[in-house]
Amino acid sequence: MPGVADGAHLGLRLWISPLGAGRIFYQDVKGYRVAAGMPRAPLERLSPLFREFEEECRLAGRRLVYFGLAAPALAALDPARGRWHAGDLPVFSLDRWGDDATIPPNIRSQARRARNQGITVRRVAVGEAVPSSLRTCVASWVRDKPLPPLGFVTTPYLFDPWPEQGVFLAEREGEVVGFLVGSRALFPDLWRVDAVGRCGRAPNGCVELLVSEAFRYAAERGQGQATLGMAPLARRAALPALSSSHWMDRVAEIAHEVKLPGYSFAGLEAFKAKFKPDAWHPLYCVSGGGGLSLRDLLAVARVFTGGSLTVYALRSLRWRLGRRRVPF
Repeated sequence: MPGVADGAHLGLRLWISPLGAGRIFYQDVKGYRVAAGMPRAPLERLSPLFREFEEECRLAGRRLVYFGLAAPALAALDPARGRWHAGDLPVFSLDRWGDDATIPPNIRSQARRARNQGITVRRVAVGEAVPSSLRTCVASWVRDKPLPPLGFVTTPYLFDPWPEQGVFLAEREGEVVGFLVGSRALFPDLWRVDAVGRCGRAPNGCVELLVSEAFRYAAERGQGQATLGMAPLARRAALPALSSSHWMDRVAEIAHEVKLPGYSFAGLEAFKAKFKPDAWHPLYCVSGGGGLSLRDLLAVARVFTGGSLTVYALRSLRWRLGRRRVPF
């Protein structure tokens, strides 16, 4: 169970600036390179870092799309580039998660319910023994999903390699009934919950307890802020919209309110909102040069679906028919 740099557990590749400007996580798909989240670099170094990375993409013959850039990074890019407000990031100040008395009442109540049902939470670091019931719990969690798992920053539960920040386990009588993975890979200044899940044997409040304990752990180690990850298509940010793709905004508004088979953007947003974020920050999808096209957005969709929208659609059909194959 070797430890590696944060990001590898998300299935991402890491590009390191030869000139020392910083690092960018990315993944390739059919002629494209999709960068993930914020670069690991000071804001004042973003302009040269982006120029280096874009030249690397050009030499590799790949068109570039940035996915998940926060507003401060946009100042380092040409304002004429196409950009789209892809969703909002809930941000939590961790100073109020170190004490039960300052945790949101609804979360505190749910976490207490799980504790009363005998649930305890512990962190498993790199190199520690992993209970066999973890894999059983994860497999059950995956099978209960209405759609097959996505890729690109959404599969940290594969635990190969083991996340550098460790994994939080919810257990009852020695059996794993829930898990949480966190890292600072996509947003260097934020401790991000990469995945959190529970299997069928877990009582209500298990997820709330996991998040509370993980936030407490991060706070005790000096981390100032955390996030539960982007709420796609959400529009809660108080910051002004910087999107230049108005037709995409209209499509996003419709898609946000429609309950798709097995998935709800509004439902995911509501789940993250119940933890009472202190702020919502907009995240953007930005062209690597010129306007942002439908082809660019399809590339982002392909990287999330493992490379092919058609193949994922067929997998989804088999999944809905009950022929579910867990990816491990």
